Amino acid sequence: LVLCKSPSFEEVTTRVGFGWRMFAVVCLTALVMMQSFSSSDASAISSSSCTCMKVTGMYRYAVKGLSFDSLTTGVDFPEPGSTFPDDRRFALLLCNDNDNDSDNASDQNNGNTQNDQPQQWMHKENFLCAFTAPQLLSQLETFYEIVTPTNKEAKSRRLLTIQDRASQEELLSEADLSTEMGKQALSSFLSEYSGRNVKCVTAKTQTPDSSDRRNDDDKHKFQFGNTASGVKHNKGDTRTIHIINQNTIDDVKQKLGLDLLHATRFRPNLVLEGPPAWSEFDWVKQKSCLELSSSESSSDNNGLRLRPIQRTVRCEGVSVDPLDPHTFLDIPKLLSKHFPQHGPYLGIYAVVESPGSLNVGDTLKVL
Repeated sequence: LVLCKSPSFEEVTTRVGFGWRMFAVVCLTALVMMQSFSSSDASAISSSSCTCMKVTGMYRYAVKGLSFDSLTTGVDFPEPGSTFPDDRRFALLLCNDNDNDSDNASDQNNGNTQNDQPQQWMHKENFLCAFTAPQLLSQLETFYEIVTPTNKEAKSRRLLTIQDRASQEELLSEADLSTEMGKQALSSFLSEYSGRNVKCVTAKTQTPDSSDRRNDDDKHKFQFGNTASGVKHNKGDTRTIHIINQNTIDDVKQKLGLDLLHATRFRPNLVLEGPPAWSEFDWVKQKSCLELSSSESSSDNNGLRLRPIQRTVRCEGVSVDPLDPHTFLDIPKLLSKHFPQHGPYLGIYAVVESPGSLNVGDTLKVL
């Protein structure tokens, strides 16, 4: 009777075969999941194990839309909210062709000016810049210098020189943007060069009761930035610092099959090397801070701390690289296609939370 109830040989082999088939399905599913696990996801998980990074580049864009100045040593951030000295302090406001009075043009575009000096954040479509004229401005190379006088009553000079990037021909020589004459010289040159009505503007910084004219003129309280992040996340302050992770650039370069992709294409203030690709987005999400490593600080009072506030959405302005003007890349489209988990974002904005100074080669750590 017992033997009659026992499974047949065929039943046993069927059950065993089914078990092996289920085991094979589970293994194949796990293998597929492992292969689809992107490098950026792995980087995000491992980011906690890499908390330090090296500053490999520092850049200042004195005139919004024009080329950068490379800085190496002694960049001071004297107060919370400050940014690189004169970074995007000046901008090239596009005025209507029928506006003979540029003050009226400024009023129409901004609604809050002081002697043709915008006092609130404005979208980049209002300016001659990489967003509105990427090919045109990529042909120009600029050099900017702040000359500080020894006389306390004198103003610092802010000298801008422009040359043709290809021929190296000098097109504008040492226009002093601290003066109306210098700003007018820049306005006239770029109006003729671009065929648009352009006016060089800067934000008003001088206060009526100031007793130190030089120090007052040197204050940099307004930045013509590409983002309203500072306004939204830093009590209305327009000043931010744009950070690019070199490993993220390398990951994009590899995915796009490029031989060359400059970090400066993305117009950063800081380029960092060390953290895993895309891990900078985690700093924003986790509300982390970046702090100067104590071993790198040359002063006990150098407690520089940066607070990441938002990811950087990319626009067509970075589709042209002045250092490689013949290679056009639709960056927003390519990022969305190859990195759908991130969309058209690359880089982050941060604000200075605690004052200090920074040099190329310094180490920052994530807190």
